[in-house]
Amino acid sequence: MALDTMGSSSSGGPSSLPEAQPLATMARVLPGAVVSLRHGTDGSISMPFATQAIEDLLGASSTVLAERPHLLRERFSAVEWGRLADALAHAALALAPLRSRWWVAHPVRGEVHVEICAGPVREADGATSWHGVMLEVAPSAAPTTRPPRSTVPESGGFLRSILETTPELILSVDRDLRVRFINRVSEHRLEDVLGADVRTFMTEASRPIAEAAIRTVFETGLPETYEVDGFVASGDVRRYTTHVGPVVEDGAVTSVTLAVTDVTERQRIERELRASEERFRGLVEFFPHPIFIHQRGLLRYGNPAFKRLLGAEPSGRPIPAAVLDFVPPEHHAFVRDRIEQVTENRAPAEEAEVAILTLDGAQRRVEVEAIPIVDQGQDAILVTFHDVTEEARTRGLLESIMRSVRDAIITSDDGGDVMMINPSTTELFGFTPAELVGHNVRELMPEPFRSEHDEHVRNYNATGIARVMGSRREVVGQRKDGSTFPAEVSLTEFRLGGRLHFTAVARDLTERKRLEDQFRQAHKMEAFGQLAGGVAHDFNNLLTVILGETELLASTLSDDKESVASLGDIRDAAERAAVLTKQLLAFSRKTVLEPKVLDVNTVIHETEKMLRRLIGEDIRFVSKLATGLPLVNVDPGQLTQILMNLAVNARDAMPKGGELEIATAAVVLEDGAAYGALPGRYVRLSVRDSGSGMTEEVQRRVFQPFFTTKEVGKGTGLGLAVVHGIVTQSGGGIRVQSKVGHGATFELVFPAATAPLLGLDAERERAPRSFAGTVLLVEDDESVRRFAMRILSMNGYRVVVAPDGVAAMSVLETNPDPVRLVITDVVMPGMDGADLGEKLRSKNPALQVLYVSGYTEEALSVRGLRSEAIDFLPKPYTAQSLLDAVGRVLTKA
Repeated sequence: MALDTMGSSSSGGPSSLPEAQPLATMARVLPGAVVSLRHGTDGSISMPFATQAIEDLLGASSTVLAERPHLLRERFSAVEWGRLADALAHAALALAPLRSRWWVAHPVRGEVHVEICAGPVREADGATSWHGVMLEVAPSAAPTTRPPRSTVPESGGFLRSILETTPELILSVDRDLRVRFINRVSEHRLEDVLGADVRTFMTEASRPIAEAAIRTVFETGLPETYEVDGFVASGDVRRYTTHVGPVVEDGAVTSVTLAVTDVTERQRIERELRASEERFRGLVEFFPHPIFIHQRGLLRYGNPAFKRLLGAEPSGRPIPAAVLDFVPPEHHAFVRDRIEQVTENRAPAEEAEVAILTLDGAQRRVEVEAIPIVDQGQDAILVTFHDVTEEARTRGLLESIMRSVRDAIITSDDGGDVMMINPSTTELFGFTPAELVGHNVRELMPEPFRSEHDEHVRNYNATGIARVMGSRREVVGQRKDGSTFPAEVSLTEFRLGGRLHFTAVARDLTERKRLEDQFRQAHKMEAFGQLAGGVAHDFNNLLTVILGETELLASTLSDDKESVASLGDIRDAAERAAVLTKQLLAFSRKTVLEPKVLDVNTVIHETEKMLRRLIGEDIRFVSKLATGLPLVNVDPGQLTQILMNLAVNARDAMPKGGELEIATAAVVLEDGAAYGALPGRYVRLSVRDSGSGMTEEVQRRVFQPFFTTKEVGKGTGLGLAVVHGIVTQSGGGIRVQSKVGHGATFELVFPAATAPLLGLDAERERAPRSFAGTVLLVEDDESVRRFAMRILSMNGYRVVVAPDGVAAMSVLETNPDPVRLVITDVVMPGMDGADLGEKLRSKNPALQVLYVSGYTEEALSVRGLRSEAIDFLPKPYTAQSLLDAVGRVLTKA
């Protein structure tokens, strides 16, 4: 119509606004409540002003709503509040009038359907305000008959501001359809408008429409809305939307108010949008990638590619209406968040990868992009898919391999900047992906490897020649904490995006190096053990003769005290040499032990006096022996040797005196790794001193043979090696705990025994002086053979001899007297003692065999013998020990 919204008249004269009282009167007759809505730049929504009628609509006064903005939010449901927020955001962006309907929740009346008609004003702080009216409207064709009420402040300043700033044209029309008030005019003169028939400014076709709507409002008292064409002063025709509201006085409609909005431009834009939408749909129909549009999670459109992806074409099967119906449940939360993000921010969402369900229930992996759009005048979201199912499978396989590989895998570009690492890289180097990706790989190397790496990179980029490419190379890696470790690295190259890239696979060699060191140490110990065993074997033969002959000679010179004393010195020296030989064998863990079931506390009590004399008076001796200990199966002499060696070691660590404590306890080891023992029940023997202690390096080497921290000539380095050999050969374990300046504690564990206790001094079985039969003595060492033959002959035995197993078989075949006992050395050239015993027993099971050896336990086990399972006499032996052994065998027979 001719009353457009462009411009306004100046105050004063006939075009001026009515004064306060008329404005207040007009506000009272306007339908609903006069309100101001404010939309902040941060998206906040408030109602800083409203007339009294707002209580009928929202159940709260304008003062309460202004002071407590959250009440306004509570009057709307989540959906309706979202619609209000969207409407305000769009209207603020275009500085456009606001006209829309919403459901609000009145605390007493329940749901109320309201309409807001307001014009915009841009505030100084960038916020947008709308000033207008809020009306209660019927939700359907059956409108409510409750007449609206409205009041305004007595001062007309506020209402004047609303009427002057609203972009809508406001008129008051009487029953004769004549204009009695207008808020402003532009091209038409005021005197041409006031008092004129409102239909004058409409086209012929539009007049009946406007008249019918205005008459209806006068008759029913309910608002009406219509759309007509009107003239401007230039004669151009424009399109207007008009809202008609009743003005009620004393229960009767005395006039109506027309709110007129020029929608010509909006409709033009809508037509262009429809044309644009048609072009858009034509484009997306042939787009190769799946595209769909949804509004508030409901599917509105899907192009053919989308339908093919879901399996709806060419079968024609229906697609679910809800977006979440073709999304797996585990991705529902993510999709909801994406919808909310795009809706609230009105901005595209970052590309993401999710799974979708086809109509057959299969899953496909897709990369998703989502952008906000307006579809048919409403906010919507356009989503595009890129099917990456096969790519995801390949990537998943690669990621699985990367996760499962225990080696570190590092990918870098041609400058050495890290692009990707696997979890093992974090475990090995300590860097998280965020800390390493984007940084140079040289951070994983100490010098000089860091400089060498830079040089390799420069050479490769310059020449294309890499000596290390494809090969394995040992380097040193550096962790995040600065510690280093040996590593093996292999390097390969590949091209990606036209650039050269490298993949390095790094393996931690720490454990392998440790095992190699252990292996070398084991070989060294094995070689020394073999040497010790060989020396001990030959030495034991010599000692057997020395001890035996000394013993015989002493018995014939009983009256010559000086000679007897000299022979005693020889015997003592030989016995000390025998002890040294046993230590060598014990160190090599191959000595022939004579274990007995015993109580460890008993051995400690019996050894205590000797230990006190050994450590000296300036060292206090303390024993803490637990009661009720299990028995152990240990060689008592070797246990005494252990106590002596540990006591001497403690004494040397306390040159200025101190304390030596020996303690016992029963323990159960769930994990015996700390001792080098198996899990089980043990007796623990602890020897603690308050001496100088040991460094970690000394602790690592303390059991190595010939390792000593003592001055030259004050230690052999065999004492603790012997202890270690005896303990491990006895089935136990040992560990040492020490700190420099805080003494040392050696803890030994021996497995608990199940056999009954035997006396340590069992009564010796004396050999009979005569018996029917012959003793066959088989010994490859001639001096030992002569000595043993003399002892046996002197004690009434008939003896035949042989230097080896083959000769022994010949003697048995030719000897006329029956042989009841064979005494044979184990290790001999040709046929050894084990083979000889087996052949003899196969011919005569009743034949007794006494095995003799100065060799190691290994020599017996290699030949299928165990010292505890056979009749055995270790070298060196004396005349008496030989006779006792023969007596035990013959008595058993």
